[in-house]
Amino acid sequence: MSLAKRTGSDGIFIRMIAANSSAAIEGSLRVGDRLLSLDGESVTDLTPTAILERLRAIQGAVHITVSRDPQ
Repeated sequence: MSLAKRTGSDGIFIRMIAANSSAAIEGSLRVGDRLLSLDGESVTDLTPTAILERLRAIQGAVHITVSRDPQ
């Protein structure tokens, strides 16, 4: 997964989901989703690097809360 800060927007957004990754296989995350929390802890003030470090450190299942623009 690749994350990025969007110009003119608050928050960190999913920029890319690697094929055959856990996120791609699970299927609920989408490119463009804004990350809000990991396991109930807000990530809205973190950098993309800090969020990815937290994701890599989690053992087992993780609950990711996102917001998504309706389309």
